[in-house]
Amino acid sequence: MKSFRLAGVGAACFCLMFGSAAARASEVTSISNGTVYTIPSVNQQGAGPETVATGITWTSTNSGAVFGYSDTYGFNDNGIWNGLSMAGVNSSSDSMTFTFSDSVSAAGAFINYSPSWGNPTIAVYDTNGNLIESEILDFAVADGPDAINEGYFYGFQESTADIGSFTITGAYAGVSEITLSGSVAATPEPGALVLLGTGLLGMGGVFSRRRSRSIA
Repeated sequence: MKSFRLAGVGAACFCLMFGSAAARASEVTSISNGTVYTIPSVNQQGAGPETVATGITWTSTNSGAVFGYSDTYGFNDNGIWNGLSMAGVNSSSDSMTFTFSDSVSAAGAFINYSPSWGNPTIAVYDTNGNLIESEILDFAVADGPDAINEGYFYGFQESTADIGSFTITGAYAGVSEITLSGSVAATPEPGALVLLGTGLLGMGGVFSRRRSRSIA
């Protein structure tokens, strides 16, 4: 059973300072009205890139990382995942990154890790690769070594949509799904642009006829 409660680090917002300005993002344990993307079950091993969904790309710094792995994967004192399609750094020090084609205002993931290999770091970056916020995770799942498919949700949320990527580093961390919210407004579909152009042309014709009548 998945656990979504906050453990270890507490529920406070983290206020890393950038000069005299307040933190740009706060740590969250849920994202309201977000869109959930499950890691597709493709059973790939390597550094990627791999596609999570349209506009979401996964990569890793480890050539032995796993993507779409759904067999048994152990997290030592934090139990195992079995049947959850996951992406994993598969290393004590490497990282994996989810990159978004459209920036978002909130990004998070359902995560587990192996405490025997330290604590993973999660971080969000803007579209230019500048760090927005990061946090080291420290949690133990409810059922300990006997846990199956347990973990916790962690992420970051901000008031503006400028998160371009989400990174998880170290401790054999695994992710079974990510949640995103607040993407930048989508570009209008070509059909919508045609209709808009037609409407503008029509308005232009009306104004032209009105001007001609007034001159006459």
